[in-house]
Amino acid sequence: MRSLSQRARVVQPVLVLAVTVGACAPGVAPLPAPTPAPVRDSAPTVAVPTARRVMIARDLPMARYEVRLRTTLRLDSLGTPVEEQMSSEGTITLQGRRGPSATSPTLQALQASGRIEGYRLSASPRVRDARTSALPGASASLPPTEGVVSSAFEAVFDSVLARITPSPALANECDHPAAAAVGLARELLLRLPETLTEGERWQDSARVFSCRNGVPITLQLAHDTRVTALSADWRQATLERTVQTRADGRLALGWRTVSVQGSGRARYTITLRVPDGVVERVEGAGEMRFDASDSARPSARDTRVDQRTQYDARRVSP
Repeated sequence: MRSLSQRARVVQPVLVLAVTVGACAPGVAPLPAPTPAPVRDSAPTVAVPTARRVMIARDLPMARYEVRLRTTLRLDSLGTPVEEQMSSEGTITLQGRRGPSATSPTLQALQASGRIEGYRLSASPRVRDARTSALPGASASLPPTEGVVSSAFEAVFDSVLARITPSPALANECDHPAAAAVGLARELLLRLPETLTEGERWQDSARVFSCRNGVPITLQLAHDTRVTALSADWRQATLERTVQTRADGRLALGWRTVSVQGSGRARYTITLRVPDGVVERVEGAGEMRFDASDSARPSARDTRVDQRTQYDARRVSP
């Protein structure tokens, strides 16, 4: 990028002295000496501020995080509200590489790999037994409260798809504990421009394929990200990100039809180490509202679920 700064020209003072010298003809008064032109001060040099811009490295070095997600589900079926709590946590190690995106001239694509260890879910029995219901966000195949899941994963983020999958690949990811576990890493994986400038803003979108209670769900994510601060030493950047989400899922069998639709919004504050783009901290909260129906369960045929989440991830090493 060209620098926006330029030097202002310094205008030197000019003093004009008009002097008339010569013999005076008889009877002709001499011309009066002209008044000297005022001396102008030198124009001060004007400093045009330079936008601070830092280039993001292609390699994303390995980092280790402690991650926690807290979820509150408020269910309203036939006018009977019920509130449930869930909490999931784990330790995530990841690394990756950024590169050009074939579908976006401004944002880089990201490929990453990593591992989640010690994934643990705490939830009420009602949530755990919800696999055969229309309740989103719950699955009986998730580990019990005292159980722990560990899994390697691969991730690809571009302008079309945001995909995190267990490694080796599963024959069926739907409601698999490992698939739920690796999903905790999603907010740690960011697509970034090649350079960052304070105040810079960009949008991108992607689709995420998920599964809840045996129902395949497509999530459409729309991100809006802004660089709110760049430290004086250019080693840290703060981002504010909002995520608009739309969810659409449907399971049609010969004897049963389950559908889930939803929408929501989340907001995150992200601290980045630059120039390598390693995430230092992610804090955020979000809300979603789902409308679910299950033709096989008259009592849950029309269920509304309000979901509130709090996400916290912090780098612990290296």
